[in-house]
Amino acid sequence: MIENRVSTSEFVERIAKNHGLTKKQSKEIIHDFLGMVATESSEGKTVLLHGLGTIKSRVTKAHTRRIGSAVHDVPEHRRLVLRARPMLRNGSA
Repeated sequence: MIENRVSTSEFVERIAKNHGLTKKQSKEIIHDFLGMVATESSEGKTVLLHGLGTIKSRVTKAHTRRIGSAVHDVPEHRRLVLRARPMLRNGSA
């Protein structure tokens, strides 16, 4: 595993330990939360997470992409964008 990454399973373990939950309960809470964020943002709503920033869905227009000599058509699609609060962007959290 890469040292500067934290996996979902590590969050599950920490939350379970800190709140006296089982790992299964902790995992369900994390997956429910992430599902709610995905659902709300896919409906075009902006999700504000105090202390972290905002998550919203942006539409990327259809376009062509060149990879080497091949040209690919990329259809219109949505992508999630996290706009971190200024303290996190500057690395002084």
